[in-house]
Order: sequence, then C-alpha cells, then structure tokens
Amino acid sequence: MLFRSLGEPIDIPSRSYAWPLLKNVPVYPTLPRPRLGSRHYVRKHTRRYIKALFNDVVDFRDCTALNAGKLLMVTIAYAEEAIMEWIKDVDDAMVRFYSGKAAMGRSSELIEIYDKCLVLLGAYLDPIALWQQAKPAFTPESFLNMPQRVAMVEIFTKQIQGAMLVIASLDDPKIGRASCRERV
Repeated sequence: MLFRSLGEPIDIPSRSYAWPLLKNVPVYPTLPRPRLGSRHYVRKHTRRYIKALFNDVVDFRDCTALNAGKLLMVTIAYAEEAIMEWIKDVDDAMVRFYSGKAAMGRSSELIEIYDKCLVLLGAYLDPIALWQQAKPAFTPESFLNMPQRVAMVEIFTKQIQGAMLVIASLDDPKIGRASCRERV
C-alpha cells in the first residue's frame, strides 16, 4: 500500500483557526509526487507570479523572504523541470540572497528553506550545465565581485548535492547506488 512507504503519520499542532474537516487527515514525513493535474496547473500559472517572487526572495523582512522561499520550494516541486525556463532568474535571485546583507543575520529557518530550494533545483539540472553556470565564480577575469563569487560557490555546491541525490537514487549498477557502495 502507498501509505506504508510514506512512513508513520506525524502529529501536527492543533490551531484554533485550522479547518475542522482536515483534522483527521494523516500527514506523513515523506510525501508522494504531486498529482499530474496539479503539476500541470502550477506549470501553466507559474509565469504569473514567478518574477514578483524573485523580488520577495531578497526582501529585508524575514517573514516576506521566508514566505517567498516556501512558495519557491513548492513551485520547484510542482513545476519540476519546467522551472528551468527561469533558471537564470532563480540563480540571480539566489546570488543576491546569499551574497549581500540578505543572508547575513538571517534566521536558520530562512537559510534552510533556500538551501532546500537549491537542492531541489539541482535535481532537475545536469551537472555539466551546473558547472557552466558556476564557472564564472572560479575564473580570475570574472565580472562577479567577491561576495557574489562566494555565493555562486555555495549555490553550486547545493545544486550539485541535489543532482548527486538523483544519481545516487538510480538503480543502474553503473551509476546508481551499487556504484556508490563499491567506492566506499
């Protein structure tokens, strides 16, 4: 059964404003892939809000940036590879977030959300394409200043982590889990 693979249900805190109809709905730590109809709906309507979302990523208020990060994470999860249409804009927003005052003094919850967004994004990117995007951070004649270079390296490592999680999950003995175990 599907629910066995999702783990044990977890308890969610009760709130006075929670919908009573959802009180008995079980919540699991591992969620299945979103349904096809919802993925297509998000893909179709993402272009309506994605540009405004990038502005909220670097907002100076933690609550706005946190909500933007959560929406970005859900958008990446539902849009899947369709998010690649905006990969340059996503990377630019992330560089602005990690390079300047945006990342300094922020809550650990906020940094964790954006780290998860980058890992999710890396799952849909080819490692060679990731390198092409991060290469300017490693060249001496780069147009990036030092904080932007450091941010690009951090972004690159998180995205590579997502790409490697996908590769490690494959059952192909040449490149998947079996290959990783042989090296250890």
